[in-house]
Amino acid sequence: MILKLCRGALALAALLTLGLGAALRVAAQQPAPNLLTNGDLETPYYAQGAATRTVPQGWGLWIGAGAPDALPHKDSPRVHSGAVSWHLRQDGDVFTAAGYQQVSEIAPGTALELIAHGWAFACADAATRCAIPTPPYAQSDETAGITLRAGIDPTGGLDPLSSAVQWSENAAPYDQWATLRVTATAQAE
Repeated sequence: MILKLCRGALALAALLTLGLGAALRVAAQQPAPNLLTNGDLETPYYAQGAATRTVPQGWGLWIGAGAPDALPHKDSPRVHSGAVSWHLRQDGDVFTAAGYQQVSEIAPGTALELIAHGWAFACADAATRCAIPTPPYAQSDETAGITLRAGIDPTGGLDPLSSAVQWSENAAPYDQWATLRVTATAQAE
């Protein structure tokens, strides 16, 4: 999965969520099955509110600020695995958004690990769109202040602003993939 942002901030909450090629696993199991539905954020995508705001099957989208578009993205290298990634973007404005999914039937005390992959792009140059002649064919403005992170709410909640959410370290992976990882212990089924 991918995240492409234009002047934005994205919080991925695997509430239990992220997706950007995300996997929520029981930490002690090897190999651990992915507990997320459609963890690779593949099609089909469904409209959520506006025609340019879609979510992969099994996912929800929370918008805290701004009015970003959310669409499947097919261009390499901005697809981490599979055929598409989830592309959240807003031209010229800062936004805050979270992809989420609630996972049920996890016994309290279960150790969980969320692994997500994110890519950030920011460009304030409307004339050139930051185009360059070599892959990935655009170069970010790294002063944009993008922040990506992945989180787990071990209580099973869906609010990315909740103090219960345990977050990965912040990342700003301009023009490249970064792995976001967080662990938590389930407190509710």
